[in-house]
Amino acid sequence: MICVVIDTNILVSGFLYPGGAPSRVVNLAADGAIRNTTNPYIIDEFGRILTSKFKRPQAETDGLIGIIKGFSDMNDALSLPFKIGLDANDVPILACAIAAEARFIITGDRKMLGLGRHERVRFISAADALQLLT
Repeated sequence: MICVVIDTNILVSGFLYPGGAPSRVVNLAADGAIRNTTNPYIIDEFGRILTSKFKRPQAETDGLIGIIKGFSDMNDALSLPFKIGLDANDVPILACAIAAEARFIITGDRKMLGLGRHERVRFISAADALQLLT
């Protein structure tokens, strides 16, 4: 099974806007068609965005976090032992992927997508993930 890291922006879009490519990617992970790995940074960022930006109730946010944890492997990788041309808040996402030996980070972040890849990890959009993984 292909291991991926679903970035926070895809998780947020996937849960808030059913039917789109991000939602279909989240469903692939929830159905076990792909293996998602996450870390505390991604989980915390997801919760913070839902409650502060989208004004979702804490109980709803906690329920969605439980769903993510239910279909995801967890690791504690948050930093890298080298410098890379990413924003500081994107480093924990790449660290998670490297530690999990993930093949893809599925993201909507233009800067990450612009990098294309880091070693074995490719940065791909939700639409590209659907083409490659289904």
